[in-house]
Amino acid sequence: MSQLNLWFRRERHYSSDYGSIFRIHPDSQSSLKRKVEQTIEDIVNPSVGFAPDLSIWGWDERRTVWVSIITEGSTHYIAAIVVTEPLLSAQCSITGETIRPNDPIVGVNRLWTHPAARRKGIASETLDVIRKWYFTGVLVPRTRVAFSDPTDIGRRFAERYLRFVYFSFCFSFICVDIFYTIHLALDLAAPGSCSSPPQGFGPERARFWT
Repeated sequence: MSQLNLWFRRERHYSSDYGSIFRIHPDSQSSLKRKVEQTIEDIVNPSVGFAPDLSIWGWDERRTVWVSIITEGSTHYIAAIVVTEPLLSAQCSITGETIRPNDPIVGVNRLWTHPAARRKGIASETLDVIRKWYFTGVLVPRTRVAFSDPTDIGRRFAERYLRFVYFSFCFSFICVDIFYTIHLALDLAAPGSCSSPPQGFGPERARFWT
């Protein structure tokens, strides 16, 4: 039995246009978890500006790692990794208002795509799967996806991801439907921009920007 088939048996997974997206929890015992942890430490964290040994699962181990694996013929490789956590509230960096919505918020702690998988919509596809399956019986709107501690490229990606739904992008909309900022290792060109995110906040203490 191939390694990929073993992962199919041991980890929850979902079909995608390019392959499969695996959902990995802190208590997983599969080799995929160990491979993903090594990839995050060696590649993802340095790519997004984090320390290599930054905690993956968090002190309370509430995070989930989602892994997009692309299948090309007989070859398989990790195309994207997204580290997520459930959020109870959000803070607007402009107004300082803390919002505790009735609807759930998905926090994106880290997001990375393989260079060979960029500009193919894989990051957006992975986030769409996360929104659908993160909470049982709940489809989380794109405006309830919160991205943590951005780079400029990450900010542009977040704008594009939300603009897919909202063609008019304005401050009043963002202040109502708050989203996090993101550190993202993506080579994307996106038009337009918003105000810069606040500086001086580490990945474990991210504020919100608009």
